[in-house]
Amino acid sequence: FSCSIQLAEAQRNSELLAQCLEELGDLWRRQGQFDKAEDLQNKARVCARDAGLFNLEAHAVNNLAVITVESGDLGKAVELLHEALTLLQKVPEPLLEGHIYNNLGVISCIKGAPEDAIVDLTRALSFRSQARDQRGFAETSHNMGMAYIDIGDLNEADELLNKALRITTQTGDQYTEANILLSRAELFTKLKDPVIAGNCAQKALKIHRLFNDPLGIADAERIIGESETALL
Repeated sequence: FSCSIQLAEAQRNSELLAQCLEELGDLWRRQGQFDKAEDLQNKARVCARDAGLFNLEAHAVNNLAVITVESGDLGKAVELLHEALTLLQKVPEPLLEGHIYNNLGVISCIKGAPEDAIVDLTRALSFRSQARDQRGFAETSHNMGMAYIDIGDLNEADELLNKALRITTQTGDQYTEANILLSRAELFTKLKDPVIAGNCAQKALKIHRLFNDPLGIADAERIIGESETALL
């Protein structure tokens, strides 16, 4: 990325420069280097704005919102996401709009407002269907299923989680599949069916071990332990 950034600067290619800054920033975010990530996303934002590249500016602003969620400032994150949506009114991009509405829904879930989450997640599903974004559709279906668990509509939650699981099986997205299996395990724990809950958690555990994901492993092992205790 550093070489690409230098090349873009030498060529005065604003589009390439904004894309490289954004992608490098996202890489740093995934590695937990939030200060570096925020600095790069701000540079990408300014670069795109100065060049009139509204879609790339929206990408950078969305990424800044995700970083802001990590810092715990949910109010600021929501402001940034709505700013990104305003930018996309000039250059519609269903793939990104679906991602943004999904993020808004997740924030509402974190804030303990699942009813509000469902409104934004429904919009996300519409955009992701329009963009034929199967992985995104599965992600949002999963999030909506979790929102319905919070509301207490467990039948609707089960239907959504099953839909999400079918898509991830088709696309081969194992990591998302494992997370959905954990959510289904939580669902069947609430439904007082420890056998199915334990089976889902066992499947999730195998996948999380493949990815060496300590948090996923810990969650799966916890549910397995609870299920075994319930069967005694």
